[in-house]
Amino acid sequence: METPPRPPDPPPAAGAPQAPPPPTWQGGPWYAHQGPAPGVAYGGFWVRLVAYIIDGLFLLIPEAVVGAAIGSAVFFGQGANEWGAARAWVTVVSLLIHAAYFVGFWAARGQTPGMMLLRLRVVRVDTGQPIDASTALVRFLPFAVILLPLIGLVVALLIAVSTAIDQRKQGIHDRLANTLVVREL
Repeated sequence: METPPRPPDPPPAAGAPQAPPPPTWQGGPWYAHQGPAPGVAYGGFWVRLVAYIIDGLFLLIPEAVVGAAIGSAVFFGQGANEWGAARAWVTVVSLLIHAAYFVGFWAARGQTPGMMLLRLRVVRVDTGQPIDASTALVRFLPFAVILLPLIGLVVALLIAVSTAIDQRKQGIHDRLANTLVVREL
């Protein structure tokens, strides 16, 4: 025989203290945004910025070597008249180094070394799966523009602001490539 359902609790008396609502993910005190899946959260602006700084440190060595090589060739070869061309070559080679680094790591592992250290990874929005090389290249394109004088600063600010204010922390580059950055909890 089944027991009858319990009647609802009576409403609290006027002025009686009420228990606070249970904490929730959305708007709760521990984490501001619900993640896309159990065990992961959206990769926030600051943790992603730290990952990019770490990646920048990894890229510093090859870029310094290339810059020194091109600068030395101009200095000891053609002279001061070729400095404009040398800067253009350094920019092009720097772009290629960045593209190889970011596109290569995103396509092969879904994360760069800086992202690995902070438990971040890039995934497809629709499936949550790792991205392929063409998606990684599309995601990199706004970063390539950052290397250009003047317009690069505007694009960098747009990427930063869009990442910081979006509920899912998707920057312009993420929307363009239909990707998310997630952090393993």
